[in-house]
Amino acid sequence: MIRPIVIIIAAVVGCVVLVLLIALALRSDGTVWGREHTIAELKRLRDRVFVNPTDAPARSLLEEALRSKSRFRRVEAAAEIGSLGEKGRFATDALVGALETDDRFTAREIVQALGEIGPTARACLPQLIAVMESNPSRDVGWFAADSIGQIADQSDRSALEALSNASHSSDSNLAVRASHALQSIKERNIRRSEAHIEGRGGGDSGRQPRRE
Repeated sequence: MIRPIVIIIAAVVGCVVLVLLIALALRSDGTVWGREHTIAELKRLRDRVFVNPTDAPARSLLEEALRSKSRFRRVEAAAEIGSLGEKGRFATDALVGALETDDRFTAREIVQALGEIGPTARACLPQLIAVMESNPSRDVGWFAADSIGQIADQSDRSALEALSNASHSSDSNLAVRASHALQSIKERNIRRSEAHIEGRGGGDSGRQPRRE
């Protein structure tokens, strides 16, 4: 009688262990199932913030994901935050903090996310400039130039100077990206000026011309 009970207990323990192993696999970014789970989870958080930008728990979890030990989770979190555009500005500090990494894949995604957030992420310009200048021949440096172009305006002298210097880089990829970034800043400034003029009635005060 004892032997069947032992067999049953062993079978139950085996099933429990199997279930736990499957659960771990689903949670691990080292498996296809785990990565799909991570993607779905982060997208849900992103959608919550998109619908309600003040959703503090969802924002906190996205920021926490940027500090994950898993490269995949960090990269996906940065991508989801970037896809929020200006609504992702809450994570600017967290993105900048996560930028201090030796992992170029994470750094590259973070740099692009900051650019997608746009002008409201201006506080990160010093870090982006540093990334661009220290990585002139790597894609993370090129993407940093793109992002500076998406964020800076004509008043950001240090950014303009850094881009101007980079536009003469011996690395053709950086030189082209920096030149395009400078042009983007210039065009955005022109559009802003035109919008300001239109907002004031095209510069027409509405007064009749003075008669001589």
